[in-house]
Amino acid sequence: MRSSLQKYLLIFAPFICFLIGYSLCSMFMGNKSYPTPNLIGTTLHEAVLQTSPFHINIQLAAEKECPGIAHGTIISQKPAPGRQIKPHQSIVVVICKLPAERQAPDLQGLTEAKAQELCAQQRLKLKSYPIEYPLPTSTCIGQTPQKAQKFLIKK
Repeated sequence: MRSSLQKYLLIFAPFICFLIGYSLCSMFMGNKSYPTPNLIGTTLHEAVLQTSPFHINIQLAAEKECPGIAHGTIISQKPAPGRQIKPHQSIVVVICKLPAERQAPDLQGLTEAKAQELCAQQRLKLKSYPIEYPLPTSTCIGQTPQKAQKFLIKK
């Protein structure tokens, strides 16, 4: 009976010692966790400066057009502020980007139907104002913005 106890002890003693050693090491040298900082409203550059001392990464999930908000401003984050995060984990953020600039198509000399078709292809809204002019009816004689002029699209 004594020999069987010694046999089991010889088999399980290294495993038990390993578990005790691993537990002690993780208590004294384990990864610390930090509360996730609130990055919403800060720029991407400021967020990197905030998270770098803790070795927390920033991962860009998407860019959304946000008129009225500065380019590069963080508008959402995961995990939420205050949740625990460990070093080398990522905070996934969504930032604002500038609205897309477009160029105005050349509509001068086109009929209203062709101008409407061209604007529809480019997903632009056409407004026309008829005036008397010695050209065929419904012909575009001027436009604003001018052809190839850049403008921002409002959504």
